[in-house]
Amino acid sequence: MLDGMIARRVRASSVRPIVRWLLDRAVHGEVIDLAIFLVGAVRYHDAIDDLYALGRHQAFWGLTAWVLDRFGEDTVDLRWARAASAGGIERRRILERIAPRLSDRSDVRDWVLRRGRSFDDVRSQAGADLTAVCAVAGDLADVLAPIDVGDDLLDIACSYLAHLLRNHPTDGIEAYPDGILAVDRLIGHLLDRCDTITRLGCVYTLLVWLEEPSVVAASVRLRRTSSRLPAEELASRWERRESLGWTVEIRDALADDGLRILRRPAASNLVRTTFAQHETAGYADLDLAWQIAPTVVIDLWPEAFRLLQGSPFNWTLFRWLLETDDAARAEQVIQFAARLVPPRAPGDTTMFTSAPRHALGFTAVIDLMDAMHRHGIYNERLVAYGLYADDTVVRDWPAGVLEKRPLDLWGDEVIVALRTTPASCGCFEPTRQRLLAMLPEGLT
Repeated sequence: MLDGMIARRVRASSVRPIVRWLLDRAVHGEVIDLAIFLVGAVRYHDAIDDLYALGRHQAFWGLTAWVLDRFGEDTVDLRWARAASAGGIERRRILERIAPRLSDRSDVRDWVLRRGRSFDDVRSQAGADLTAVCAVAGDLADVLAPIDVGDDLLDIACSYLAHLLRNHPTDGIEAYPDGILAVDRLIGHLLDRCDTITRLGCVYTLLVWLEEPSVVAASVRLRRTSSRLPAEELASRWERRESLGWTVEIRDALADDGLRILRRPAASNLVRTTFAQHETAGYADLDLAWQIAPTVVIDLWPEAFRLLQGSPFNWTLFRWLLETDDAARAEQVIQFAARLVPPRAPGDTTMFTSAPRHALGFTAVIDLMDAMHRHGIYNERLVAYGLYADDTVVRDWPAGVLEKRPLDLWGDEVIVALRTTPASCGCFEPTRQRLLAMLPEGLT
């Protein structure tokens, strides 16, 4: 359209009255879009106030902001207003756009840090890229510069950096240009103020990200995770990070400070106190206490097993307890779980998804089968129970246990389950038939 106007030598002065008429009379979105575009095309400065009014509407704010930018107008407030109601991806794009313009807008920077992310963004891995953008737009590193940072901002900084340190390099701490400076300043504050489990968790998360050997060695979860990574990936990871400024010297200094914090009696007390408050503490705090406990040489396993006996269908407790390297402890949990599964009546092919609400769920069954596989433990009732699952992924776990077990040790309950379990998960049927084919003739 603009090229056509130029080719026909249409004068801006002749178009402006039409634009004015459209702005005053148009009621359809496409026509209003045309009017907004023409305001920019003919440089109609008298319509700037109209653009600001239209920019408050969700349907027109993007084009309006673009035109106002062409006029050299300050669109930070317009974009900020939109960011407050936008979703994750749109909000991220808006904040990326206005971040370079916020040096003298402390009000916007403060809002970005405090409210730029939603609860779901904080919980999700996909929200890490938004977290990095908010850290830049809110100038998190600068917020941490004063020696008297308030508790609220210190907790916000812990939340941001812990989230970034837990996520993939493309959208985690490596995507945050001031990450090294922000982490260094935060640890400097926490050396004297690490008095909550959330703050202690941030220090622990940093040490995990730094792959501090003593922390990794103390955690079954970390050892199992790191063992699955290809050696090439482990080598290239630190080459990439060093190119971003995470040198050996910087990493060693941060690790030393982090270990100093974890080795203090106050850290052990925080872990014990948090786990003791299991009835009121949130899951995130309890999980942090559980993860940190081995590093501060605290054994929470007996207490967690006691809690499981009082809350026998708590799959989180099952997962924590089954992380152990102690086969005797794992067998204790497996036997306890088996007692929760009643024997199946002859001819009963009901899958456990239709069992009473208080029953072992998919996640608990998978964790139990994984523990059996790792420790060489077998429980006939639990394997049979898993074979009745109305889920192929769940069924594959007990099938994997059976494939490594001598046929004469499978047990009658398992054989009955293989013979009678419904074939509702079609993709599991070949596995079931393969297992049945392994049985001696007469048992199938």
